[in-house]
Amino acid sequence: MQNIGIVLGGGKSSRMQRDKLTLSWDNTTLWQHAEAKLHKANMEKVYISTPKQVTLPPSANVLYDVTKNAGPIGAVQAVCAKYQTQEELNITVLPVDMPYIETNFLLSLKKKLDLVTDGNAVSVENFYFPCILHMNSQSKKKITSFIGKPWHSFLQALSVHYLPLTKQEEEKFLNINHLADYIFLYKGKVHDKINP
Repeated sequence: MQNIGIVLGGGKSSRMQRDKLTLSWDNTTLWQHAEAKLHKANMEKVYISTPKQVTLPPSANVLYDVTKNAGPIGAVQAVCAKYQTQEELNITVLPVDMPYIETNFLLSLKKKLDLVTDGNAVSVENFYFPCILHMNSQSKKKITSFIGKPWHSFLQALSVHYLPLTKQEEEKFLNINHLADYIFLYKGKVHDKINP
């Protein structure tokens, strides 16, 4: 069974007013930063998911949404369409705007999924991302019926299991929605504290 990673590319970025994918981060960009973490978490292939045209290097595996404005479900739908001949698939979803999530945490999601016998998804208590989905023939059939619906309702349909977070882990679940967030987290003291 293949393990596929998705970097969620930030949708319309209406609050940021610019493309999050290409924001600078630790001598690279946010999309490369997220992609590297997924590769380190043993993903065989990592896709940069986006609903819009973006200009990224040829090395980036850009995957455009099948259904426009479908949010994260559109990204999952696009991966499942690409791998439609595979009966089963694990998909790890990491938003580009959550740069402090660690590789070890992504690995813990997979470890938990391997232990689950009564569900096809593992996510995080009080957060929707990152998460890992086990897509089989039954779960793939559910995708289209959840287009336009909240992400958490799709997770519930997959009988999601939630991982609890320690206070130290929760500090790393900061995300970048606005330019002010980016300046505060990356350019300010928070970055040095969280990412020494």
